[in-house]
Amino acid sequence: GGCQGAGATFLATSLAFSLGERFNGVVYIEEPQSNRYRRSPLIINELSLEHLKNRDSKLFENVNWIIHKDWDCLDGENKAFADIGKYIIYDNPRDYRGFDLIVCVVDSLPSKVEASKKRVKHIKEYFSTKTIWVLNREFKQRTKEIERFLGINFDYTIPMEKQENFYTAEFWGRPLQRTKLISEE
Repeated sequence: GGCQGAGATFLATSLAFSLGERFNGVVYIEEPQSNRYRRSPLIINELSLEHLKNRDSKLFENVNWIIHKDWDCLDGENKAFADIGKYIIYDNPRDYRGFDLIVCVVDSLPSKVEASKKRVKHIKEYFSTKTIWVLNREFKQRTKEIERFLGINFDYTIPMEKQENFYTAEFWGRPLQRTKLISEE
């Protein structure tokens, strides 16, 4: 993400679930952020974590989840990921070199746009040809203004979502898209 809380983990976990529905060999890797324990709260809630702890495999919904507490299984920097899966979603890497595609998520909140400026500049300078730019919590009247401020053009925008849908998704331990389908039934 452009900055902490921009929505990169939400997008990464949603992408992992979507790929897992279609393909085998999907791996989600969550890089630790500083020394605090961090996990994907919208997807892997406590119930899901208990499910993962009680199994030999970290496979859940056809995705191999490597989250902060499992980080020691990846020895070295950007390990040869071919050994662990075919489709690797690497959430918040420290170094962007060696990846086929970078998805940079920017939150539309003005303070988060400002906080994203440095990282967006770095990605633009060194990795612009393999970057997809995503605006999270789109605020239509400001999209063009944010693009001008950051010097990028968003490839995709994610609309604002009702807060209750996020709570439902976390409670059920499912991706937001699937939770919406459950609540409509």
